[in-house]
Amino acid sequence: MSTYEERNTLSPWEQIMVVGEKFRQGLLRVILVIVAISLLAYLFSDRLIFVLQWPIRFPLYLYAPTEAFITKIKLALFCGFFLSAPYLFYTIWKAATLPYRVEKRALTVVVVTAASLLFFAGALLCYFLVLRFALTFLLGFGNDQIQPAISAGRYFNFAFLLLLAFGLIFELPLVLLLLARGGLVDV
Repeated sequence: MSTYEERNTLSPWEQIMVVGEKFRQGLLRVILVIVAISLLAYLFSDRLIFVLQWPIRFPLYLYAPTEAFITKIKLALFCGFFLSAPYLFYTIWKAATLPYRVEKRALTVVVVTAASLLFFAGALLCYFLVLRFALTFLLGFGNDQIQPAISAGRYFNFAFLLLLAFGLIFELPLVLLLLARGGLVDV
């Protein structure tokens, strides 16, 4: 009996429990991948700071003794999350399609690849265009009495959130396409 047929013999509550257990196992694997990539990223954190600071081209300041260390840890965790996004999308796709008869390998490859490319495209657009313009605009509200002295930790938090937001916003076309294919949204 196939996995799909086995799931059909289960009650709805048992199906939810099976899906929840599979998602939990996948989520634990995703967390392990994020931690592994984060540990590697920490080794290159000085180079990553240089890369992430490139769009702004002005100095950043430390306002606490632990700010540099905490910023490096946050940067490593962000890189771990960012670079493990394709695996996260794969895990979400597998969990979302587990109750249904979607076992086509080609469809999984297409959806996960599209999700990853869209996420990275949004983040790259933000990095190369939006981040610099956003900071120029926001810092333009200062004057002679109010000079910007941006904290490294606060800048990286701002950059992380903006990169993540643009990556997720670029996922909307794929989400709408999948919802339309499922009959949940009219095109």
